[in-house]
Amino acid sequence: MDFDRICDQTSLFRVIVLAIVSSAEALALPTCSHMCGDVQVPYPFGTTKECALNSDFVLNCDTSTTPHTLSTGNLNVTMISLEGQLHVWMDVARKCYYQSGKLESSLCATLQLITYTASSKANKFVTVGCDTFGYLNSFQNGNLYSTGCLSRCKGNTPLPENLGNCSGVGCCQVDIPPGMNNISIEAYSFNNQSDVWDFNNCSYAFVVEQGWFNFSYDNLRYLPYKMVLMVFDWAIGIETCEIAQQNTITYACKGNRTCSNSPNGSGYLCACKNGFEGNPYLTDGCQDIDECEDDAMNNCLS
Repeated sequence: MDFDRICDQTSLFRVIVLAIVSSAEALALPTCSHMCGDVQVPYPFGTTKECALNSDFVLNCDTSTTPHTLSTGNLNVTMISLEGQLHVWMDVARKCYYQSGKLESSLCATLQLITYTASSKANKFVTVGCDTFGYLNSFQNGNLYSTGCLSRCKGNTPLPENLGNCSGVGCCQVDIPPGMNNISIEAYSFNNQSDVWDFNNCSYAFVVEQGWFNFSYDNLRYLPYKMVLMVFDWAIGIETCEIAQQNTITYACKGNRTCSNSPNGSGYLCACKNGFEGNPYLTDGCQDIDECEDDAMNNCLS
């Protein structure tokens, strides 16, 4: 038996296993978990203060659920991207009425998170109903900022069932201004749905990731979602790259990394330089790669 060959194969196997483990652990600080249930938790985030950059990035991992549930405040987190986005489940605001016009049920969706802002590029504000208007409110420094839209559709002629994807009849949508946090979402009815109750007894309003919600006529009779997927933006601190890099101790984008200002005007993001891959927020997190192994990244000649 060729024991030298067996030893060589065993050593190679160990190297491969160690490389896989090292790759997984490179998402988080040493000794820190990079997973909560099915969700990856990359640094600067962590599930304890020792594993996060600071208190702004500490998330809760509920180990009593199966699978474990990652959350921030009252929101369940479904995905974190190192490009500066946090995907969460957000409540749908609603007002539903009995045929008499008496209120049946009501919910105002609120979120008090100053650390993250609703992504103006990844989300839309949507209102669903035929006697409906909705508001998205943001409270900042004692000031109130609001946006919203309305949808009305009533008459003697039945509505076409091929209304299209939130085209303005039965459903309206608007862009979200940048920098909205500490938000509340409200749905209202002009006339307690009394004129359209036969086919639409509720008004709905929500912020949703673009492309996640596709409106249909059936949504006027019943909206099956209590919650929808929403995207928040996150960034490091409140300083721009130019100001942050003056403090070499706290500046996060050192070494083989680049810095870009947050699109919301507060804070900055790090990324690995061209030719490097990994977690740019970890020390030595950006590792040199062989671009010639990936045809999409090179003009290498064989």
